[in-house]
Amino acid sequence: MICYNNSNINSERNTQMSEKRDGYYSSVFGNDYSEEFYNIDDRFMVDVGYGEEPSYIFYLKKDGKVRKGIDIWEGFIEVIAELIPLENGRFVGLAYYINVGMFEDDHWHIDNVKMLYEQLRVVDLTALQAKDKEHFDAYSALLDFVKEMLESGNEIDVMKL
Repeated sequence: MICYNNSNINSERNTQMSEKRDGYYSSVFGNDYSEEFYNIDDRFMVDVGYGEEPSYIFYLKKDGKVRKGIDIWEGFIEVIAELIPLENGRFVGLAYYINVGMFEDDHWHIDNVKMLYEQLRVVDLTALQAKDKEHFDAYSALLDFVKEMLESGNEIDVMKL
């Protein structure tokens, strides 16, 4: 099972946000994550005209700094989680936490990156591709990020915005 532990986000401000979308990370819940999340790939966010929709940021944090990550609209993540096969008739890992709604806290830690990677590898790709290209692209980017973290021996933190 993927282990999710609450973790405190260190609010060090060591980078500049000149290339990020103005106000996005600083507007959520009144927190200013803009500088901390400078290295986040945000291509998979959805803006419906009133600002970005809720999302999940999967990221690597080392030495108190966010080094790399990906920000994906929650609608893409929910579809991906729905397409993870059941294990012995039950949701486990990421599928459990997303489908059962256990992500109530703002931050989590995934220490079993291998399980997350294996779950993502067995997603029903035919059903995912039937959704649209954006769903598949978000899935592919998340899978690549998780694979990179697994191969480099890193753990992943998650924040819901």
